[in-house]
Amino acid sequence: MTRRHVLRVWQVLTDPDATWQPVLFAYVATVVMGVVTYAFPPTTIEGAIGSTLATIWAACMIGGGLIGLGTMFTPHMWLEKIALSIAAVGGLLVYAFVVGSLHASAPPGASRLTQLSVIFIALSAYWFRWVAIRKHTYAPRGHRRKAPSGH
Repeated sequence: MTRRHVLRVWQVLTDPDATWQPVLFAYVATVVMGVVTYAFPPTTIEGAIGSTLATIWAACMIGGGLIGLGTMFTPHMWLEKIALSIAAVGGLLVYAFVVGSLHASAPPGASRLTQLSVIFIALSAYWFRWVAIRKHTYAPRGHRRKAPSGH
């Protein structure tokens, strides 16, 4: 693969028009994950951080996901940056920190590295979106898709 091909792939990954659909899915998944976490908190994680912090953790995922969903069809990229921060920092980075702590304190042979890898993959979706919109407060003309019309 040549440098030109790598740059072309990078441009596609960081183009707001190319990344909005996967990020829409990521916001939906974040809301679902937050609701499930709120309703049925994982016992090992709730035991590690307490029920109050587990509730705040779930609220960050729900709030960040809902704000992000609300911004997907508007030109307000500044608000989407806030949603990304809440979902990524308040939700996924806290989750990664707790899982990493549990991994470090686990008995020999126990591993949470798979869980940490999946969290990293989820964070990557938000990171690519942040890179795509970092320069904009509002969507540039023609850079925001409209809701599907059914055609």
